[in-house]
Amino acid sequence: MQNNRIAVTSLGGSGEEARNCFLLEAGNHTVLLDCGVRREALGEFDRVYPALTREIAGRLTAVFLSHAHEDHVAALPYLYELGYRGNVYGTEETIRLAGGFMKKWADFVTSAGGRLPFSVETMNRVAFSTISLGSQVVEGLSVTAGRSGHMLGSCWLRFEHGGKSLLYTGDMTLAGRLLATDLPPESDGAVVDCAYAGRTLSQTGQYGALVDLAEEVAAGGGKLLLPVPPNGRGSDILLHLCENLRGVPVYAEANVAALCGELLKERKWLRADVCGRISGAGEESNGAGLPCGRIDAVALPGRQIDAVALPGGRVGAVALLCGWIDAVALPCGQIDAMNRANTFTNAISIPDVQSRSLALSAPGPAVYLTGDGMMSGPAAAAYFEALKGDARNCILITGHTARSALGSRIFDPAFRAQAGLAARAERLTIKVHLDDQDVIALNRSVRAKKILLFHAPLESTRELTGKLRNLGVDARCGLEPRALEL
Repeated sequence: MQNNRIAVTSLGGSGEEARNCFLLEAGNHTVLLDCGVRREALGEFDRVYPALTREIAGRLTAVFLSHAHEDHVAALPYLYELGYRGNVYGTEETIRLAGGFMKKWADFVTSAGGRLPFSVETMNRVAFSTISLGSQVVEGLSVTAGRSGHMLGSCWLRFEHGGKSLLYTGDMTLAGRLLATDLPPESDGAVVDCAYAGRTLSQTGQYGALVDLAEEVAAGGGKLLLPVPPNGRGSDILLHLCENLRGVPVYAEANVAALCGELLKERKWLRADVCGRISGAGEESNGAGLPCGRIDAVALPGRQIDAVALPGGRVGAVALLCGWIDAVALPCGQIDAMNRANTFTNAISIPDVQSRSLALSAPGPAVYLTGDGMMSGPAAAAYFEALKGDARNCILITGHTARSALGSRIFDPAFRAQAGLAARAERLTIKVHLDDQDVIALNRSVRAKKILLFHAPLESTRELTGKLRNLGVDARCGLEPRALEL
């Protein structure tokens, strides 16, 4: 390759839904963009981990992360096992979260009886270094990072070399309700998220349908379970329900509530209109479970939340400006209500197993958010067992689930019969990626002449690839040597 050229090879992710990993060669620089796994292919090594080799690991000069989700970071220990000894760069927030996602992956594999291609000691050897939003030089390479709106700390990355530029969107959305997305500058080429390829989704319409479904289930006397990833989509859904669902208590597992609270304090990542709505709320207004099960409940002016009498609990009402809260005191805790006109977090946090049991046994309709989008953990299993037998109840999946996960099996008639699942199972996509229309709109601004699509099955991208080619873009998808060269 000539010294002023840029080439990108997909080692995973292009033409499939996960194990995102791209090899970027720019002159004397050879770097990796993300290094993830594919959960639903467990047991098929070549489909779980990126197509990495010792030769590739040995010539890498750096690794850059777009965000912390497992399909972008969980193969990092494997890379080090192959001999990589350099740094892994990401935003401060991504680095803070990445270790937890790597551990979660390792725990999942071992609990499923699988074998990891690396040791726990190797996990601890991953050498993280921080990059900032904006332009900088990292390992001699010119890099610009901007907010991508997918989750806390997520960013797109733009590389410049030899008068050429390449954009890597990472996972990106143009429709986030909380997180801001910075529009990337013009680039010669781009590696672009197209997770919703073949579809065009209205985020406003999807959120409207979410509230409609919650109200429908409540009107029938049922309970709605929302398994959500606590990082990203979970916060959007929690706050939307708190703002728009009337007369139905909204419960959130502590990991969902706490991360939502953390997100609301990270002002540099939020949309400007969101910052205005929570102006003056301060660190207290986080809706998260506090030590000993204490709950902070925050009300909107003009809102009223009906009291829920829990066994062994007590109910307290706190007067606010134009409305009032009836909140639930869980065991070992109490309610703090803060009279803040611009604060909008009022979910009831569930900090422990006993609180979960009490919340599930409360009479009447309710909405529960558990921080496990695929329903693979013990909390999701507890909700499933408690709610499955009542046909008035509903389980709503809002994102991708691996085929082997409980979040997918609830749609299988044979499994439903075997498990005694009478509750409804529904799907409703809440956008945290790009659809066809988004990809085309993004490239009207970026003006890339060559695009490598990723994060969607090959068959789903055919229509989008055709649309881009009709617009004069050299668009492609799949695992090809030097799939994109500038």
